[in-house]
Amino acid sequence: MGQQADDPPHHESYAQRLGCYAFRFGLRRVAVPLQVFGLLCTLSGLVQLFRHPSFLDGQKPFARKLLQDPSTPTLYYDGVDIFNTKAVALPSITLTEEEQQLVFAEKNLKNGRGRYGGAGDGLHLGGFTDLDMDGISPAVWKLMVEWFGVKSLVDLGCGKGVSAAWFALHGVRTVCAEGSADAARQTLLPRPAEQLVQHDFSRGPWWPEETVDAVWTVEFIEHVQRQHLRNYLPVLKKAALVFVSHSTWGGWHHAEVHDARWWIAKYTAAGLVYSKTLTDLVRRTAAKEYQDRRPAPNGKFVYAQHVSVHMLVFVNPAVAGLRKHDHLFAEPGCYGGKGENEWFSKPRLRQCGTKDEDLMGPLPEEYQPLRPLRGDSWQEQDEAWERLVFGKTFAEADAQRAAAAGTAAGSAAAAATGGGGWKEEG
Repeated sequence: MGQQADDPPHHESYAQRLGCYAFRFGLRRVAVPLQVFGLLCTLSGLVQLFRHPSFLDGQKPFARKLLQDPSTPTLYYDGVDIFNTKAVALPSITLTEEEQQLVFAEKNLKNGRGRYGGAGDGLHLGGFTDLDMDGISPAVWKLMVEWFGVKSLVDLGCGKGVSAAWFALHGVRTVCAEGSADAARQTLLPRPAEQLVQHDFSRGPWWPEETVDAVWTVEFIEHVQRQHLRNYLPVLKKAALVFVSHSTWGGWHHAEVHDARWWIAKYTAAGLVYSKTLTDLVRRTAAKEYQDRRPAPNGKFVYAQHVSVHMLVFVNPAVAGLRKHDHLFAEPGCYGGKGENEWFSKPRLRQCGTKDEDLMGPLPEEYQPLRPLRGDSWQEQDEAWERLVFGKTFAEADAQRAAAAGTAAGSAAAAATGGGGWKEEG
């Protein structure tokens, strides 16, 4: 078909096309360097902004920390950065005696709280006792300090502070978080002004200001109904390790009674990682403490049932992976000789750098676990806690029992010989 009169010549259409291609190619050749140049200018401006003293010292003090410590984490929980925002503690609302009696009458609680503490607290609080022999385990606590390397801890739902006081007296930087005003009034903590936080998790969330090595929480989580669970989860999320017991029986305001499977699923969904290996280690340690059958000064055994049966251990990688928690898992690293069984038991271990023939030096101080005040024995700290909780030490109680047994044996022998011993007849 021939060319129409109004059609442009072929050479014109080709020229136009070539011109368009050249123009587009030229734009691309120019645009890419411009984009790179603009990006470099933007980055340079941001660097200058962050380095400016007024920006660092005035408007954004966190920027200095961010530049100095690249491992500073950020975690938004319900829209709040819990790693860089200070929480406000919300103490429980105290009831008068008259108000509490009205509540008891409404709930038909004829004996009030019975054996549980919580005078003046709402019904969702309290539930603590003077001393729960099922919830204490000095052997596990010592394992946490010496093997796990725990140096900072939150005792969540700490009651009167029986366990929190042990950690505090053994050099652990301890925070005791408790909702009951009655328990707070009876606290055993040596420095409650700096170690005790009274917070009611039914009123809102709270978390410690700094990340901690561990959370210890025994007989607490079953008391918090699930609509308030999100209020204490930030405490767990600011810890590298979580040691938590759960309940499978009834009690004062036991609102969440579940087996281990439920809690593992719940906390895994929240980002924690369950460790069966660490759980088994803790449970075996508590079980052995009970099997040793050494009576406490109050005459009862350290049963530690909450720990040996219902303790779960979780790892929180978001915190455990931070540089400031590198000291965790403080088992010595140098060979110290054969174990009890050369083939089947692990070798003895010791701290490196303690022998002249060691090729390596000692660990830096920040990687060392906490040590006793004097020598290699925790006896001084142990006895301070025993006197605080029981009024006397285990050793003093053992001596009193031995003396009483000796007196009883002497009385029995005297009675068997007529009260005056053997007498030669004349």
